[in-house]
Amino acid sequence: MLAEKAGLKIEEHMVSTPDGFYLSLFHVVGKVGEEEEEGSDERGHPVLLLHGLMMDSEVFVCSQKSSLAYFLYSEGLDVWIGNNRGNRYSHKHLKLSPSDKEYWNFSMDEFARYDVPSFINHVSSSLLFFFLFSFFFLVVC
Repeated sequence: MLAEKAGLKIEEHMVSTPDGFYLSLFHVVGKVGEEEEEGSDERGHPVLLLHGLMMDSEVFVCSQKSSLAYFLYSEGLDVWIGNNRGNRYSHKHLKLSPSDKEYWNFSMDEFARYDVPSFINHVSSSLLFFFLFSFFFLVVC
């Protein structure tokens, strides 16, 4: 992922949805070149960044140290960046392959019904802030 060029250390989590998709969720865990400080696991509120259609998580790190993910992490927040089903980071399924026609039989309804709740459940059971980069997400949330 482009995050390292943006100066961020990330770890990848795979989140499963009730309908069998495995979604990639990146967690920002530090800055490149910085030593981990004692107590660095204690970040502020979790923030979940979700991209728009026909994009992926790189939209939040592509402007490198000017990116939203870098800024939020620098401000002390616990930054998570999700990837919708079907993009290059979230293309796995329990039974289907991207070459199967059935694999692509999903719509924005599945994003709202399965993907967003699966990300939320993985990130936090407490207060969570969202940054949703799409008119669609404004409508469903």
